[in-house]
Amino acid sequence: LDNVEGAREDAEAGKLLFGTVDTWLVWKMTQGRVHVTDYTNASRTMLFNINDLCWDQKLLDEMGIPASMMPEVKRSSEIYGKTNI
Repeated sequence: LDNVEGAREDAEAGKLLFGTVDTWLVWKMTQGRVHVTDYTNASRTMLFNINDLCWDQKLLDEMGIPASMMPEVKRSSEIYGKTNI
C-alpha cells in the first residue's frame, strides 16, 4: 500500500480491495457486486482470527491494512451472489 502511489488512498476510499483467488472469481462472476471469501481461504491469509471468525484487527493495524479492504467472510455452503451467463 505504501509502495504504489495512491494505493493507500484508494484502499481507504473503498476503491482497492483485498482477497484470495476465490474472492476475485466471485467478484468477476458477480460483475463486481460481491466482495467475499470463505473461512478456509480467509484463514490462509494469516490475517483471519480462526477462533473469533473475524479479521484480526490487531494484525491489520500492525501491517497498516485498512479493514475496509477485506472481504466479507462466509461459510463455503452459502450463496454468495448471482451471475448472468
